[in-house]
Amino acid sequence: MLGLKPMHLLAGVPIAFVLAFASGSPARAGEGAAGPAQTMVGKEQIVVEGRREQRERRSGWKRAESDHVLMFSDGGEEELKRAVTDIERLHGLLVRLYGQDAQAGETAKLRVILVESMPAYRGMALRNLRSEEGPYVPPFAQQRYYDPRDDGSLLVVPRVDQVIRLDTAKARNAFCDEMGPDLLLAEKTCAEVSNRPEPVARPWESILFSAYAQHFILNNLPAGYPRWYLDGIGALFSTAKVRRDGSLDYAKISLVNRQVFRSYGRLDAGDVLTGRYLETPSGKMEWTPFHAALLVHFFVYSDLKPERQAQFRRYMTAIHEGTPIAEAAKLFGDMRKLEREVSAYAGRDGLTYARAQPPEVPVDDPSVTLLSPASAAMLGASVEMDSRVASGIAADDWIAEVRGEARKYPQDAEALLVLAEAECRSGRYRECLDAAGRALELSPDDVRALSWKGLAQAGEAAAKDGAARSGELKAARALIAQAIGLDGDALLPRLAYFRSFAMAGEPVPDDAMAGMAKVVRMVPAAPGPRLSLGAELIRRGEPGLARKLLYPVLYGPYETPERARAESLFAGDVTPRVAG
Repeated sequence: MLGLKPMHLLAGVPIAFVLAFASGSPARAGEGAAGPAQTMVGKEQIVVEGRREQRERRSGWKRAESDHVLMFSDGGEEELKRAVTDIERLHGLLVRLYGQDAQAGETAKLRVILVESMPAYRGMALRNLRSEEGPYVPPFAQQRYYDPRDDGSLLVVPRVDQVIRLDTAKARNAFCDEMGPDLLLAEKTCAEVSNRPEPVARPWESILFSAYAQHFILNNLPAGYPRWYLDGIGALFSTAKVRRDGSLDYAKISLVNRQVFRSYGRLDAGDVLTGRYLETPSGKMEWTPFHAALLVHFFVYSDLKPERQAQFRRYMTAIHEGTPIAEAAKLFGDMRKLEREVSAYAGRDGLTYARAQPPEVPVDDPSVTLLSPASAAMLGASVEMDSRVASGIAADDWIAEVRGEARKYPQDAEALLVLAEAECRSGRYRECLDAAGRALELSPDDVRALSWKGLAQAGEAAAKDGAARSGELKAARALIAQAIGLDGDALLPRLAYFRSFAMAGEPVPDDAMAGMAKVVRMVPAAPGPRLSLGAELIRRGEPGLARKLLYPVLYGPYETPERARAESLFAGDVTPRVAG
């Protein structure tokens, strides 16, 4: 239903946290969320775009920057600019839809890497450590990589349309069941007359839009969500389309067509709402973005009865507060009745969608620059960094490769900085110190070089005793303080300053706590900074405040390495939960 505010389901759900020693606090969810100017445009029949064969000529790596994204691509410049501009338009729409509910203040820009092919994407050592769609069945699985990292989120998307196979065993069985009586009369077998549907394509831009919508929710409305809900939000906004007059259509479900359900099974709302589809899939339904989009469309954009709306709000609130999803689903009452309602909704010939009027201020063109050969060569190592470090995937061999690549560019500070990060984050502080030092020789005021050198010095000092230890720690923190003085908004120096105390086993002072609180506000979806700050709050005897801070980590939609550590912090805590 047009005009319904998507965040009505979050009304009254506490999602913010307040740190007594840090200025500023996020906004709280409420009933007054303003929606954009919208126009009823009726119902749209099923339309699936054909696969595009023409591509722009390939060129070197480029970097485009706008207000909210840094996007890198080795494709055409016009394609890159168009992708960035469309993301900014989508961001503007999301702000208008969720503005009063969203966290106050700007967050760190999302880094987006557009790679040329699926083989190039598969060849990268990327592991979904902190985020994963679905899990979807092939061919929907592993279409993008998203990681809310400590210093800002990263998204990797192949610039290749997703081919969706519709000729499945489920589709053929459904056809044979429908044709049964006719086959008997014609004395033919199903195999002789079987209708095999052709595959269709989902534009790669749809995957980009889907991931950005999920990124927006996780960063501007950090809370615990069921995975299916984030899947559905992404799928609904994946169909966003900018019209010639600048208006933007969204919440379309034209991709969610009956043939998809014939091919992958009908939506089983009960299995999804209770979480059974994650633990014990029935086989009757294979989870896809189309199933997710339909379920979210039903709850957010249909004419739900007030009683059903209230049930959904209570369900989401319970999950935000840590209630197991199966227990929360009991709030719907008779699940079979709800399943019949969703099934009837799925059977409609067409469903409404929404249109936002053109923004009052046009989107500025992004700035585009060519990457240096060194920056382009080191981009892959930077993208793979977290997956390599966290999992130890061929760590020694990989570090050797990064060193070899950096040696090709001895006079390039960017190459040395990627190497310094790889060395420091893998605990090789002596090597990190050398790389950061050489970067400083080339760029004496580089904030990242100062931060990595300071962190490396702190790492080495932490292993020493007595006066040498205290003196070297002091010198290390002076370097990091210099970096903070040069750029008060940079995240890396704040992270390094906090960690210089944590790695030394020393109490973290208030200025470092306030700095880490700023990092949390700038990268709300990243579990790492929340975990670091929460652990120190517990050490200070403030478990209640720590729990508020860690709610998105403890009860978020994804299993992360940080969740297990956060749970261990509260293993002996009997403090009652207070949503916040």
